[in-house]
Amino acid sequence: MKRFPLAVLLLVFCASGCHEGHVSGPPALHLGRDECAHCGMIVNEERFSCAILASDADQPLVFDDIGCMLDYRAEHADLTFVEDFVHDYGTQQWLIAGRAAYVLASSGTVATPMGSGIAAFQTTDAANVQARAWSAAAMDYGGLRDARRAWKEARK
Repeated sequence: MKRFPLAVLLLVFCASGCHEGHVSGPPALHLGRDECAHCGMIVNEERFSCAILASDADQPLVFDDIGCMLDYRAEHADLTFVEDFVHDYGTQQWLIAGRAAYVLASSGTVATPMGSGIAAFQTTDAANVQARAWSAAAMDYGGLRDARRAWKEARK
């Protein structure tokens, strides 16, 4: 009889060990297979892809364009967002979105998957260099979110 409680306890520990728990860090991206959580397009370009970790989701939400991620955030204010990730335009390394610098160019200047014209950079210096080359504006994440919101409002 003493083995029964021990067996139950072991079963509970094993079952809890199999549960994945909360997602953290940038996701593994599957180019050509993952779908954008906002527009449904297949994610094909790593340098423009991005992701959101939401506390309500059991897996990261991936996006093909930074504009899609910003629009998704704006349209889902009811969700709790834990972290946003973007890829550096040059190195294609994952960056925490709030620490990255951005260039917002016209869609004719830089061809992003959904035409947002947004590219992320690890440093402000890199963003400023690219902004000059594209005759565009460099900004931080807060400024980018405001600019995207203004752009969306102007299209209504």
